Amino acid sequence: MDRRANIIVFWIIVLSSIALLLLLIIRPDLAPPWAGIDRTVQPVQGMEPAKNLWDWLQLLAIPIFLGIGAWWLGSSLWSTGQEITARRLQADRDLQSARQQRATLDSYYNSMTDLLLSGYLRSMGNRESDVRNVAQARTLALLRSLDGRHKGEALQFLYDSGLVGGSRIVELKHSDLSGAQLRDAILAKGNFWQANLSGADLAGANLNGADLWLSDLRDVRLVGATLRGTHLGGVNLAGADLRGADLTGANLRKAILDQADLTGARVSSQQLSRAQSLNGLRLPNGTLFEGNGSV
Repeated sequence: MDRRANIIVFWIIVLSSIALLLLLIIRPDLAPPWAGIDRTVQPVQGMEPAKNLWDWLQLLAIPIFLGIGAWWLGSSLWSTGQEITARRLQADRDLQSARQQRATLDSYYNSMTDLLLSGYLRSMGNRESDVRNVAQARTLALLRSLDGRHKGEALQFLYDSGLVGGSRIVELKHSDLSGAQLRDAILAKGNFWQANLSGADLAGANLNGADLWLSDLRDVRLVGATLRGTHLGGVNLAGADLRGADLTGANLRKAILDQADLTGARVSSQQLSRAQSLNGLRLPNGTLFEGNGSV
């Protein structure tokens, strides 16, 4: 930041100096006598006049501007080199992180597959109950360590394996799914009590009958999603994008819908009347909610 400020100050001084010089060239009568710009005063015949400011400027102008150009070029190249190096380092870190997360995810897949094939996860004995608890604890820990894309992959694996959804073998209560990439995902009847789904992309997702009680869905993207009969009681949907979503029969009791967008969504006024807060809500007809923000 200091270097940038120094560059700005430097160019202010340079441009101000050039502007002043141009002014004196246009109006030489404004220049002081020692500057030598006003040539109306003739030197004494037979005597070489002393060097004045104008003479020195003409002598040094080219070296000065070449120096400034060289400095500017060198500074630009150095800055560009620094940016390229920073981008390369960031790309290397991102690649290393992606490889590490992929390895973690593959290890999780292998262990869960072994438990599925052994039959422990689908039985209800005491030993199997302990196995379920371990599987759930590991699943929650895994989700906390992954980025949005890999969270989406892990959750889809759980659904495809029949571990979550209607069977609820693995519960996703209190799970960290913030930023998860779940576009067009099938998440019907999932249990997401008090889960963190803030910033997740659930556009086109199927959440029919899912339980999202008290979950955090701030800034979530639910464009075109289906939430028929979904339990959204106490859910924080502030800033959520619900354009074209189907909320038929969804429970919105005590839900927070501040700044949410319901343009084109299927939701009744009766459902919205049960919400806790509607500040800045855009209604299905595209108009903003007018009221005291609480119904």
